[in-house]
This record gives sequence, C-alpha cells and structure tokens, in this order.
Amino acid sequence: MQILVCDDNPYMVNRLFDLIQQQISLQGISSTFSIVSNTDDLHNLDYTAFDLAFLDVDMGEYNGVDLARKLHAARPDAVIVFVTNFIEYAPSGYEVNAFRYVLKNTLEETLPEIILLALDEYKKRHRVVSFSMASENIDVPVENILYLESNHRTMIMHLINHPRKDFHFYASITLMEDALSPIGFLRVHKSYLVNMEYIEILQYGKVRLKNSVELPVSKNNYTEIKQQYISWRGGHRWNIG
Repeated sequence: MQILVCDDNPYMVNRLFDLIQQQISLQGISSTFSIVSNTDDLHNLDYTAFDLAFLDVDMGEYNGVDLARKLHAARPDAVIVFVTNFIEYAPSGYEVNAFRYVLKNTLEETLPEIILLALDEYKKRHRVVSFSMASENIDVPVENILYLESNHRTMIMHLINHPRKDFHFYASITLMEDALSPIGFLRVHKSYLVNMEYIEILQYGKVRLKNSVELPVSKNNYTEIKQQYISWRGGHRWNIG
C-alpha cells in the first residue's frame, strides 16, 4: 500500500508515522510511506499513487480539506482520514468521502482501531464484480458500479468514474441482488439495483443517484426499501474518533 501522512508539525507527523507503521506492520501488509511536513512538498506528489491518507486539516496557509479534494479527484477510491484538533471541520469530510475524523488528543487511544477499520474499508473499495461477456471474463471494481438494470434477460451495468459507460451481459437480477446486497447494493425496483454509496436522495417513487441519475422506486415496497437504506447508512455515517 502507498500511504500519505501529512501534518505541518514535524513532531506530529513523526508521531503519526510511528503509530500507523506499527499497526500496518502488525497486519503483515507491505507499505511505502510518503511523510510530508513541509507543505511545499505537496506540489511534487503523485496523488494517483496513494491508497490511504492521514491528513491534518489546518496546516497554516494550506488547507488540508483542499488537499483531500485533490487526492479524492485523483484517486476516488483512496481512504482518507483527517487528523486534527478542530472538530468544526468534520462536515467538510462528506465532500471528499473521507472515512474518519480523528482528534489529535486521542491518537493513542483511537488511531490503532481506526487504522484497522481503514484497512477493511480499503479492501471493500477494491472488491470486484466478475462476469462473462462474449466469452471474456470481466472484473469491475464495485466503486465503479453506479447501478444495474435488468432488461429482459440482459443485465446492463451502468458505470461511474470508468472509461466505459456500461457493460451488457446475461444475468438474473435476483441472483445479482443476492450477490451484491451484502456489499451495499439495494433493489429499489424490480428492474434496478443501485449502489447505495451513490444515493443522493431516496424518496417515495424515485431515487436520485450521483451524476443526476433518477430511477423509479417501487411504491409498494417503499417502506422496506427505505428501512434497508437507513440501516445501511447508519453503519456508514461519518464517525469521529
């Protein structure tokens, strides 16, 4: 794994590095660290390389949230953890899909567990869905699937942040639901299975996904669908440690 640790306080960045490296080593994971305390060095980083990032928010003239935006744009699947003294910055984490927000005065108590959770999240974000199309085996990362649409016997996989717009292959939406529900997909209609990570609004009769995609929601099953989404969202809400 490629890990970025950034704080403008040299003491703090080394403290973070020691704690993170210790936990990563205990998991037997091979890793390479980029340790940044001089914000001028941020201009020379390859942001597409990082899998995991621990970022200070307030770095003098440099805003750590802006850094997170740059990282998220380059690597949407990177796991971002904010490490800071300022709890009021927490709402900014939603914008960049940050995973956790850790207070510096609780690092020793909370960071080891959050590192483990971040590693689990990294594994989840790198799951793939496999299928066969024209005798070719295709693997698509889960984070690139916006939703699946059943059209008779054909499954249309609509993609996001991917070179292709979609894939067409033969599959049952019921079987796809059985396989994908445990990793965050929701059957909102007899013909649609959506990635809950990309739901912006779920309401009676329709759901709006990222990229302004709107799909119908089964009115007969709306209460159950809403409860499933609320339950999933409750386990993926923004947490502060």
